[in-house]
Amino acid sequence: TFPMAFVYPRDMRATRDLLRRRMHLMRKRAELLCHIHNTNTQYNYDKIGKNLTMRLSKDGEKMSTLDGKEHKLPKDAIILEDDNGIFDLCGIMGGESSMVSDNTQNLLIHAPVYNSVRIRRTALALSHRTDASVVYEKGVPNGIAMAGLMRTVELILESCPNAKIISKA
Repeated sequence: TFPMAFVYPRDMRATRDLLRRRMHLMRKRAELLCHIHNTNTQYNYDKIGKNLTMRLSKDGEKMSTLDGKEHKLPKDAIILEDDNGIFDLCGIMGGESSMVSDNTQNLLIHAPVYNSVRIRRTALALSHRTDASVVYEKGVPNGIAMAGLMRTVELILESCPNAKIISKA
């Protein structure tokens, strides 16, 4: 059996404390990366219609993703669409039609929490694994999604002090 605790000798306690501080910093770093790494999506608000719908795809629907590829979607993939059609393959990759560019003036920031099983099935069906799909397959807790959204807003306001926040949440 393993001991329940280990009492460090007096001459090793400084090393123990240093390791604890380092572990704390590493956890904080990982937490910060979770906040900003693929836990929210930005869309060019001026390029998408105002009637947005999140729904499950029908078998055979098509969309072009940011990497320039056209995908034939499997049944029950989570998608976002507007008046003009599908603009996001949720949890995997955004679409070309809503891509943010250097000329983007208005952003729509989406901080979703998706069904991890559905994201994994879609990524496997399309043979299209991305950084986003890896994150969402593992599941994003509600708190992390909200913290990620708030951190994104903070970073935008730091880099664009004249930006205006408009929320319909």
